[in-house]
Amino acid sequence: MSSKIEGRASSMGQLGAARSVRLDRTNSCKTTARASKQAFDRTRQRLREIERVIVRRHVTLPATDDVEIYLIALAQTHRALLIKAGKTATVDDIVDRLAVSKVVGPGLVYRQLRDAAVAAIDNPRMGKADAIAAKLMVTDDERVELKLRSIGAHDVDKQERARRRKECNRQRAKERAARLRAERRAMTREAYLAQAKAKAAARVKPWEQAGVSRATWYRRARETGVSFPITLSVSLENQPCLTEPAARPGRWLPMQACPSRPSHTPPWSSVSPPSWMVHPVSAPLTIIGVSS
Repeated sequence: MSSKIEGRASSMGQLGAARSVRLDRTNSCKTTARASKQAFDRTRQRLREIERVIVRRHVTLPATDDVEIYLIALAQTHRALLIKAGKTATVDDIVDRLAVSKVVGPGLVYRQLRDAAVAAIDNPRMGKADAIAAKLMVTDDERVELKLRSIGAHDVDKQERARRRKECNRQRAKERAARLRAERRAMTREAYLAQAKAKAAARVKPWEQAGVSRATWYRRARETGVSFPITLSVSLENQPCLTEPAARPGRWLPMQACPSRPSHTPPWSSVSPPSWMVHPVSAPLTIIGVSS
């Protein structure tokens, strides 16, 4: 009996140890993932982009006269990375980094690497995006093809790139909005604009009938004190009489026909309209904001 208990205890202990190992591994994986997410560095991005430019052009750096331009740019980034890591950035340290770089060809000698390291220490400033692009002669086509972000283009300035980026973002926003409208089965923008244009064309414009501008129409209405100027003259024969508001304030209720009163002034117009507002047309009564 005791042996069974001891065996069960040992198995439970092994299970607990295995579980603790799994938890440690899980926590370590989470820590590593978190560290990898926070490991983005602008200087490291500049180094990787310079390497992409070299690989696209030469695969590895050849032993030519202009190779020092690439070597100095690489040496500056390696120096900055060493300082950020809290390490020493001497000439030998930078040369060691350059010697193991994948873009440094076998034809380069130690003297060239050492000269680049000395130049990087004397002038540690890496420069801005357009400055490094001018040194490396990076074109806008190369920048787009290689997806460069920390290196500009010597043939397209920063303002032009910002304008194109803004236009591209605006176009993507339009496409996204159109896609969302299509998913909701909503009215397209073209149909909405056509409907709005049709409504605007059908809207009553009495100033056009009067032969004056819109501003003149409303200015004369303010001068005469008519809040609702009558735009059309009509005959009120066989029209229902209007009485004072009963149940609802401000609402006129039809009562009965008034054949004995062929025409009268509407009760809501206390001021007679001027002659330029009246047009003898046989049409229903049309008032700005009120129609019957």
